[in-house]
Amino acid sequence: MTWGDHVLVDGENDKVDFGKLVQVDGDHVTVADGLVDVQGDDVKINGERPRRTYVESLRLVNTQSFAIDDLNELDINYRDAAIKLGPANADQIVVNEYMSRDNSRYYLRAGRHGNLLAIKQGDRPRLWPLHARAEIFLPAALAGKVTVHAGNGSLEISDLRADLAVDAHATNGSVRAFDDHLTQLKMRSTNGSIRLDQVTATHTDLTSKNGSVTVKESTGAVRVESSNGSVRFLDHTGNVDVRSQNGAVKFDGFTGQAHAATANGAIRGKNINGGGTFHTGNGSVNLQLLALTSDVTVESGAGSAAVQMPLLTDYQFDLKNWNASVKVPQEAQLSLNDSHHKIGTVGDNAERQVNVEASTGSIRLS
Repeated sequence: MTWGDHVLVDGENDKVDFGKLVQVDGDHVTVADGLVDVQGDDVKINGERPRRTYVESLRLVNTQSFAIDDLNELDINYRDAAIKLGPANADQIVVNEYMSRDNSRYYLRAGRHGNLLAIKQGDRPRLWPLHARAEIFLPAALAGKVTVHAGNGSLEISDLRADLAVDAHATNGSVRAFDDHLTQLKMRSTNGSIRLDQVTATHTDLTSKNGSVTVKESTGAVRVESSNGSVRFLDHTGNVDVRSQNGAVKFDGFTGQAHAATANGAIRGKNINGGGTFHTGNGSVNLQLLALTSDVTVESGAGSAAVQMPLLTDYQFDLKNWNASVKVPQEAQLSLNDSHHKIGTVGDNAERQVNVEASTGSIRLS
C-alpha cells in the first residue's frame, strides 16, 4: 500500500510505516517518534531502558514461605523487578528475593485475606538505584487464580503443572511462558514482546500493545490482540482468533480453525491443517494448506491473494476481484467464468468451500 511515493504497508518485508506515529519492522516497533521503542525483548521509553535487573550479580537476601490451606487466589505485584514463576518442590508457596542491596525495608509485604494471599514488593530507595528480581514457586496442589503484575521488568512463567488460571501483565518488559500446563492463561504486555513455547491450556488470551507475539509448539484455543507488532504461530494445535492493527500475521505449522485479521500487514501461512477466515485491510494473503477440514475465506483489501490447496482434495470455490487477474487450477470445472469473477469446483465430491475476494490485487488458486 502506498501514499504517493511513500510505502505505508510492505507485506513482502513485513513493514508498516505511518511516519512518526507508528513503524513496524518485523519484531521492531516504534511509536510516537521513538517515544516507545521495542526490539524483541529490549524496551526503551523516551530513549532510555527502564531500570533493569542484572540477575547474575544479585544476592539472595530474603526467603519466605506461605501455606496454601483454603487458598484459591494469589495476587502478586512487583512494580520494579523481574519476576519468575515456577514449580515448588514443597507443598507451600516459596518466594526468593534477590537484590543489589540488602535492607529489610525492601523485602516483600504479604497479607492473607480469607482465601486471598496478596504479595507485593516492599519499599524502594528514593536516591539510589536498586536492582531486584523475585522467584516465586507454586506447588502443584495450588488451585484457583493467580494474578501477577510486573511494572518495570520481565515476567517469566515456566514448568507449571497445576489447576490454575494465570493472569499476567508486564508494563515495560517481555512476558514469556515455557512448558506450562494450565487451565487458563492470560498474558498482557504494554511495551514488550510476548512469547509462548510448549504451553498447554484450555484457553489462552494474549494482548500486546507494542511488541511482537509468538506462539510456538503450543496446544489449546488462543486469542491474540496486537496493536503494533507481528503475530506468529509455529507448530500450534488449536483454534486461534487473531486481531492485529499494525503488523503481519504468520502461520508456520498450524492445525485448527483460524480467524485472523490485520488492518495493516500481510497474512502468510504454510503447513496449515484446517481452515478459517483470513482478512487484511492493507496487505497480501498467501496460504498453503496441507489439509482442508473446514471452509476457507480470504479477503484482501489492498493486495494480492494466493491460496495453494492440498493435493487430491475436492472443493468448491468462489473467486472475485475488481481489476486484476483471477487464476484457477487447470482441472477446475467452472460454472461462472468472468474475467474478474470465477465460480466452480475441483473434483467430483466437493464439500468444502473456498471464497477469495481481493479489492485491488490478483487472485491465484492452485
